[in-house]
Amino acid sequence: MPLTRRQIYFRRRLAVFGTLAVLLGVGAYVPATLLAPLPEAAATLAPYSVESGPAAQVALPEWGASAIGAEGFGDRAAVAPEGAGVPTDADPVGLLASAGSAEALPIASIAKVVTALVVLDAHPLEAGQPGPVIATTAADLDHYHKQLAWNGSVRPVAPGLAFTQHELLELLLVVSANNYAETLVTWAFGSEAAYVDAAGAWLSANGLTGITIVDCTGLDPANRASAAHLLPLAELAMQHPVIAEIVGIAQGGMHDIGPYENTNPVLGDPGVIGVKTGTLMDFGHNLLFAADIPVGEHSVRVHGVVLGAPGRQALSDAVRSALASAGSGFQELSLTQAGQAFGTYSTAWDERTRLTAAADASIVAWSNTPVSVLVSSTPLSSAKAGARVGVATFVVGGETVEVPLVLDEALSEPDPWWRLTNPAELF
Repeated sequence: MPLTRRQIYFRRRLAVFGTLAVLLGVGAYVPATLLAPLPEAAATLAPYSVESGPAAQVALPEWGASAIGAEGFGDRAAVAPEGAGVPTDADPVGLLASAGSAEALPIASIAKVVTALVVLDAHPLEAGQPGPVIATTAADLDHYHKQLAWNGSVRPVAPGLAFTQHELLELLLVVSANNYAETLVTWAFGSEAAYVDAAGAWLSANGLTGITIVDCTGLDPANRASAAHLLPLAELAMQHPVIAEIVGIAQGGMHDIGPYENTNPVLGDPGVIGVKTGTLMDFGHNLLFAADIPVGEHSVRVHGVVLGAPGRQALSDAVRSALASAGSGFQELSLTQAGQAFGTYSTAWDERTRLTAAADASIVAWSNTPVSVLVSSTPLSSAKAGARVGVATFVVGGETVEVPLVLDEALSEPDPWWRLTNPAELF
C-alpha cells in the first residue's frame, strides 16, 4: 500500500532530525575528548637502599680514663649534661667511645685551658694581636718560689719584666709554666681566688658543670673532670682563634725565657692540632687533644682526652691508637649518583620515562650508622625532560640530605586518535 503524503513527510523529518542529532553528538564528542584533562600517572618506585659501613672498634686504654668524640657525630648528651655551648656556626661534639673510669679524675694542667678561656672572656684578644703589656713585680717572684716548692712547672722571672697578654698565654698553654699562670690571672682578676670564682661562673654559663676548677694551674688534684665532659672544653678551645693558634705552636723562643717546646707529645703527627698536656706525679700523664681526620673529600674534627697514663710513651701510644682507630670508623658513603633510577612513570597511552637523581650525593658517616631513604614524587600526565618531579631524602644519623629527582626523558601527551578512541580513560 503506497505511503501517504503525510507519512512520507513524517519519515523525511525523522531522517533529517536523526542525521542532525548524530552530527550534533559527534560535534560535542570530538572537542570534549580532545580537550578533556588527561589522567595523571603516579611513579612506580623501585626499591632503593644504601648499605652502611662496618661497626667501628675504637682502641682505648684500660687504665685511667679516656674518651673520644667528633663534631657533628656521636652522643651529644653524653658529653654535655647541661648543654655545653659552642659557637652557633659549629657542629657540637658528641661521644664516639670511652673507656676506663667514668668518675671525675684530676686533670692537672688541662685546667690551664679553662684559665685561657676565662681570661680571654674577660679580656678579649683577636688572633695576631699582642694585647696589653703586663709588667712583673715582686709578687711574681713569690709565685715562682711557691710553685717551685710545690714541684710545679716554672720558668724564670724577675721584677720589672714586660710580657704581652699573648706571650703570657703562650707561657700558659705551650710551656705550661705555673708561675706565669698566676701572673696572668692576677693581672686579669686581681687574685687567684677571684679567678676561681670567675672560672666557676664561666663553666656554669657554658654548661661545663662536669668540670671543677680550684686553681689556675691544675696543680691541685681537686681540679677534676670526667673524660667525656672534657670533650666540649676541647671544642670550645679550638673554636677560639687565639687559643687554636697558640696550641699549634710546636716550638719557639721568648725574651727573658729562652727557647721552648710544646709539651704536647703528638703535636706534629698528621692532623693533630692541639690541645694541652697535664701531669701529676701521683696520678699520671694527661692529654687533651684535637685532630682533623680526612675522610674522602671531607674532614672531621675529632676531640679526645686520655687521663692517668703511666708514662709519656704510654700516653702518646694511647692517643695515636685512639686517633687511628677512630679515623678508620668514618666512611664517605655514596648515597646516589646522577642518573640513578628511583622509579618509572607509565601512562595509559604507553608513554614511559624514568625518575632519576639529578646529582651525585655523598655523606660522611660514623661506624655502622643506618641510612634511610624516603622517595616522594608528583603524579604526572606530561612533563619535559629534566623537569623536577620528586625528591629522595636520605637520613644518616642526625643529618639529612635531599637529592632532586628529575625525568630523564620527556613524558609526552597522547595523539588525538588515542583521545578519540579511549573515552573511558578520559571520563
